[in-house]
Amino acid sequence: MKLLQVWGSIEKRHVTAITIIYECLYAVACRVHLLDGAMDIELASIAQRHAFDLTNSMESLLSTFSPLADKIAELLSTLAEVVIQERFLLEEFDDIFHIIRVLELEEKSLRCSLIQLE
Repeated sequence: MKLLQVWGSIEKRHVTAITIIYECLYAVACRVHLLDGAMDIELASIAQRHAFDLTNSMESLLSTFSPLADKIAELLSTLAEVVIQERFLLEEFDDIFHIIRVLELEEKSLRCSLIQLE
């Protein structure tokens, strides 16, 4: 359960980071005037550097979480296999239990028949 909570936390941070990155890149691409008549090339250059740094930090963040995500995916796959095996065993148990009930009824019937013969 703890791994699922960690996964939820990672997912929330990921969504937040993606939203921030989207807003920053939108600001760089749509709000920086680089057409004829641009007033301050230095500010545009700074904004582009910030966007570049942001994409680099996003890449390092994703590379940090990637192994953890792989590990969690592997654990979830193992859990799914265990659940399938457990379901199979429960079905087998139900079948055996049904056979036991039938045999128990047959035994009681045979005992009654034996008592009647005596």
